[in-house]
Amino acid sequence: MKANAMRLLTCVCLSIVAPLLAACTGCDDSENANDLTTTAQTTTSNKAATRVAVVEVLSRQYVETVDLPGASVHGFETTVLEAKVGGYVKQISQLANSVTGELEDVDIGSLARTGEVLAVLDAPEMVDDLAQTRALVLKAESEVAQAEAAIRQADAEVARDIALVDEARTERDEKDAFLRVRQADFDNQQSLHQKNATTRELVDKAKFQLDAAVAALASVDARIRTAEAMAHVADANREKAEADLTAAQAHVAVAQADMARTQTILDYAQIRAPFDGLITKRMVDHGAFVRPATSNSSAMPLFEITRTDRIRIEVKVPMSRAQRIRVGQPVIIHGIGGLPGFTAEGKITRSADALDQNSRMMNIQVHLSNPVKDAKYTRQQGTWTRSTSDTQDDVPSLFLQPGMYATVTILRTWDELAVVPTSAVSVDESGNHYVMMIAVENGENRCRSTVVDVVFNDANEVGISAGIQPTQQIIARDIAQLKDGQAIVVGEAE
Repeated sequence: MKANAMRLLTCVCLSIVAPLLAACTGCDDSENANDLTTTAQTTTSNKAATRVAVVEVLSRQYVETVDLPGASVHGFETTVLEAKVGGYVKQISQLANSVTGELEDVDIGSLARTGEVLAVLDAPEMVDDLAQTRALVLKAESEVAQAEAAIRQADAEVARDIALVDEARTERDEKDAFLRVRQADFDNQQSLHQKNATTRELVDKAKFQLDAAVAALASVDARIRTAEAMAHVADANREKAEADLTAAQAHVAVAQADMARTQTILDYAQIRAPFDGLITKRMVDHGAFVRPATSNSSAMPLFEITRTDRIRIEVKVPMSRAQRIRVGQPVIIHGIGGLPGFTAEGKITRSADALDQNSRMMNIQVHLSNPVKDAKYTRQQGTWTRSTSDTQDDVPSLFLQPGMYATVTILRTWDELAVVPTSAVSVDESGNHYVMMIAVENGENRCRSTVVDVVFNDANEVGISAGIQPTQQIIARDIAQLKDGQAIVVGEAE
């Protein structure tokens, strides 16, 4: 009995404990399953991301040289001298020869100073025109003198008429006073006659004297009006004289302008040097008829003059290099006129900043003072070095002649140019060079394409001037197999 009871109690306990154990066991299995799932996902994510190697962007100083052969030397200014007026060559001046220094007729090699007369044309009709305009000036000036005299005469007449008016007014005052005396005398005689104190004859006499005084006053009033009218006429004459003077002065100005214009045109018969320079061409001789250049396509040039104290060295830059050309960049000029060993240095002075539509090249200029000192540069294995053995006074000079040819080497220096392995740079479908940068997005590493400007590529290293900076991290190789934004794992592949 007791044994059966114990077995029943054991079964009941087992039936209670077993579910609890099962529940506990189920909790452990669920947690283990979650851990396994997380581990599996992490493993799967790592397997999906591409493992890449990275490299740090280094830097170093670099000097880029761009050789531009075919540069040509030009005078700083070159002008073909033509005549503005027509005429026969009357005279060819004498100037110093650039080599011998002797005076001789202007010809190639003559040195001319600004304003010096090179040739004189004979234009007699212009001389006659000048004489005519001078006569017109004298005539106009005489008209001015006449107008000034007329003004002085008008002033005198005005003063005279004013004096006559004043004189007549003074006389009127006198006649008026005399009239009052005669009026009083008449009134007195008439009063006495009424009292039989005087005779009728005396009354009539007083009346006659009064009438005479009235008439005299009326005469003076008429004179005053006449004098005032004459004064008005004199004022009008003076105004006319002033207007005539203004017109005469205007005639003088017109005549002087015509004379100055004729003189200017006649001065064009003297062919002058526009600047200090060298005569490089002479196209006329004594007695040659020169057609004027004004509105005449068949005008005959006389001389060509070139300024040689300064020169322009012109060269064309290919389209592939045009974007890197900047005014102020240093240059080395070498191979000048086939002269070995002589070099000159300068800077890019001017740039067209536009490509020629036909050649697709850009024109640049280097301006130098002439003669040019030897810069003492030598080139070894593509690197230019400058000798410092000579002092500034010992450096030889060379006079560069227009028409010489040379090679211009443009120098561009970077103090810290970004440098990466060649394997870290690739080219996209558009032809742009690019590298792959590392970007952290949402806790994941992803690669991002960055376009760069390549300065050089020597098959081992690539110099980059824009797009990346030294000390940055980029993907080291096989970047063409990566897509922009692709997930990556930094580290060497297993």
